[in-house]
Amino acid sequence: ERVLNLYKTTADGTPLENISFEIYKVCDLESYVNGDVIIGTGITTDGEGNTAFSKPTEADLEKYAISENLVATVKTDADGIASYCFGPVDGVYLVKELKSTVISSVVEPFFVAVHRFTRSMCTPRIPSSTRMWTLRRMSLRSIRIRRLWT
Repeated sequence: ERVLNLYKTTADGTPLENISFEIYKVCDLESYVNGDVIIGTGITTDGEGNTAFSKPTEADLEKYAISENLVATVKTDADGIASYCFGPVDGVYLVKELKSTVISSVVEPFFVAVHRFTRSMCTPRIPSSTRMWTLRRMSLRSIRIRRLWT
């Protein structure tokens, strides 16, 4: 099974509990690969040749972050970890952190491509201001929000 683990901590590494993230289904992977669905401003490439989705635009958030696309809302536990199992379903998802009284700002929304043809799980590819993760069944690495955005 393909699992997305999100870690939310303070700048000094203290885990944050009860931070919520919403996960929205954008499209199936085939629709994206065939060019039927365009998200963000397309694909970007950094100086090292890594490709990634651009960050979601306001139009993306209005179109995809809606109740009928919501597949899960996950909350961090006492260790600052929130997890979601995608199961065998390939697709493109939008992850959005919800506002909370215990944090001053939320992580920018980001896209996640879930498919079975990648080498590693949850491998960040972050050219400049983009966010993308690809997921696979076999191995598990997790996203540490603190390291990526603070």
